Amino acid sequence: MVGFASLVVGYLGLGVAGSIGALLIVSTISSFGNGVLRPALTSLITQEAGPHEQGVVLGLTQSMTSLASIVAPVVTGLFIEHAHLMLWATLAAALAGVGAVLTRGHQVAATA
Repeated sequence: MVGFASLVVGYLGLGVAGSIGALLIVSTISSFGNGVLRPALTSLITQEAGPHEQGVVLGLTQSMTSLASIVAPVVTGLFIEHAHLMLWATLAAALAGVGAVLTRGHQVAATA
């Protein structure tokens, strides 16, 4: 949950950062969120897969991560090139917010 919350704050901050100092701060916040989130998601994915499926699931997860690492900078560059930085930041924050909501629902189901 902390990882997703950090991403929401970091992405929204990136959309409004007007100085190098502000950019460094919000980049640090979003990097923290990403650093906390990736290992946690990988762990959850492997826990949901059966013992004989873990290799396939981890391979697919890594493939999707690689694909996102290729597509995201291109799409982000297009948004920024056309002066839609705040739209990009809001979209990224909204997607992280969806992750936070889904995580919250998973936590509630796990404690029940």
